[in-house]
Amino acid sequence: MVNFMVDNLIEKASKYIYDCRINHRILNVMQKEYISKTEKEAYLIQNAVHKLLDQETKDSVIGRKIGCTTKIMQDYLNIKTPCAGRIRSNNCFDSSVELLFKNYKKVGVECEIAVSLYSDLYVKKNISHEYLYSAIDKVFTAIEIVDDRYENWSLLGANRLIADDFFGAGCVLGDCVPIKNIRDLKKLKGRMYINNNIIGFGTGADIMKNPILALKWLIEHDDIVQGYLPAGSIVLLGSMVQTHWLNKGDEVRTIVSEIGESRVKFI
Repeated sequence: MVNFMVDNLIEKASKYIYDCRINHRILNVMQKEYISKTEKEAYLIQNAVHKLLDQETKDSVIGRKIGCTTKIMQDYLNIKTPCAGRIRSNNCFDSSVELLFKNYKKVGVECEIAVSLYSDLYVKKNISHEYLYSAIDKVFTAIEIVDDRYENWSLLGANRLIADDFFGAGCVLGDCVPIKNIRDLKKLKGRMYINNNIIGFGTGADIMKNPILALKWLIEHDDIVQGYLPAGSIVLLGSMVQTHWLNKGDEVRTIVSEIGESRVKFI
């Protein structure tokens, strides 16, 4: 009976979220039977949403985003633990892209450090920092694109947001350098500008005291990763700056020391 109820929840909730995503609809406060009771169920729903997307779209999952890895974002969202979502190939863009403002409900941006993986990274507990570093290929200056596609996100709670990729709507990957060129991820400094006006800054140390710990957190959770992250995967480690919501025509630029910049304009 319990498994049937969970399976029924996953099917109903994932189809509802998928329908909202595909048809560009607001996700309302879901009916009781659609609401996950646990974080594990929330990730199972997220997995099911992407299986539906895999069947109906020509793109694929190419990585993960990790949210709520900094105090500034935990305080802003009133969620005290990291949360993860997926990145798909059709919403991962190169720097200087122009995106249509109308394609989002309420688009926002975050200043991120991202990494790409040199090798497959398998789920494992108590994994060493050295092993994680050896699995990283490049470090990017990135912009995460988020979308407030909810009737009222503050009423949803973490589990329902996780089920819908935790605001995730894509990313813009800018300049990158090999991991060997970075002296210390903790000491990276990030700044975000909107229309050339600085609106926030932070450091790598703001991300769980060390950005490598965000990757460690992710790879220790099999309910999120489902076995392993393949070589070439992109992982957004968290925002050093609070989410900034945009207006049509805004141009966004993030700069991370030792790496470079990333740009996007919403037209």
